[in-house]
Amino acid sequence: MSFAITGMRKKLLALCATLPLACGNAGACTLFGVAGREASGRGPIVMKNRDREDTGRQEAALSTGTGYAYFALAVRGGKSPGVKAGVNEKGLTVLTASVSSLPARYLRAVPRTHALAAKLLRACATVDEAAASPLLRGPAFLVLADTSSIAYVEVPPEGAPVVRKVTSGHVAHTNHYLDLPAFNRKGAPDDGSHVRLARVSELLGAPGRPLAYADLKRISLDRNAGPDKSLFRTGSAPDKPRTLAVWCTDYSDPASPRVELWLKDGAPVSVPLSTLFSRQAPAAPKKD
Repeated sequence: MSFAITGMRKKLLALCATLPLACGNAGACTLFGVAGREASGRGPIVMKNRDREDTGRQEAALSTGTGYAYFALAVRGGKSPGVKAGVNEKGLTVLTASVSSLPARYLRAVPRTHALAAKLLRACATVDEAAASPLLRGPAFLVLADTSSIAYVEVPPEGAPVVRKVTSGHVAHTNHYLDLPAFNRKGAPDDGSHVRLARVSELLGAPGRPLAYADLKRISLDRNAGPDKSLFRTGSAPDKPRTLAVWCTDYSDPASPRVELWLKDGAPVSVPLSTLFSRQAPAAPKKD
């Protein structure tokens, strides 16, 4: 997929090539999942490790109103508020990861859809709908899932998103571009995002498939690379990012998907979607 190299893109690429320490932010997450022959049940399983400094208040809450109702892990206050992971009443899951491979000042300046995850959950019912949504504007990394497929989405500062959809296999994404590497900052190969991607890909591809929820949970708790670069991070100092939440949508039984959520600062959640949305009347998608 190609698009014109505009003035903004030239500036971004030049800066990313010359300022290895000026890009990104302290947020870092690992997104991964399995589907089809690599999942032990009849549907996909997707997970997110949310890593950040311990700022803001995490909460798990049901959101209703215009559009589809959704259940989400959201952050109130702090440096990075908003929905970080969620699933709606139609069974669409949206997981997000920070774009740490672009300069922070450009991330703030480039036009984008704010509250992207929440808006996709309100408006879209399937992976295909979300992947084709005009809401996909500005830098973003997503993993999407429904009862039959998973996908990762890379949204560049300009141009069309790249979508990699899988109905049988696995996906993984961290905080740098995989299909648009020109947007990644110049950095050492042992950068934490690369270390986590390599490790989660290794574990997903190891013998022993197909994988069940317990297997993916075990992957999410992996501490192979120490306190700052592992999949489950404990932080080597108080100001270092650490894993604050682990989200899973388990579609192993497509007729009864469920959410599993661990929170560092709250009670764990384990609930079927049918229970979450049992009191919700059918809703029409929000029109953009």
